[in-house]
Amino acid sequence: MLHQDEFDFLFKKEKLAYLRRQGRFLATRHTPSFEIKLYGLNHFFVEVYFWPGQFRSAYIGTFQDTKMLEPYLEPIQLNLSFLK
Repeated sequence: MLHQDEFDFLFKKEKLAYLRRQGRFLATRHTPSFEIKLYGLNHFFVEVYFWPGQFRSAYIGTFQDTKMLEPYLEPIQLNLSFLK
């Protein structure tokens, strides 16, 4: 498995191929400009930004800080009324 700095050094095509082989798809979120897919790799996360309706990636970014996962949690609604 590659470390984050090694992954960041790859060309975009190599990153996408590596994600297909080694990445674990976790979630998708949407912004007005992009569809963003989140993957887990070893000890870091990867976001792949796609233009809506296209299969071409616009940007690939990595992070380790779990606070960056918050946008993926916002749509989750938990009904905890059964705990009362």
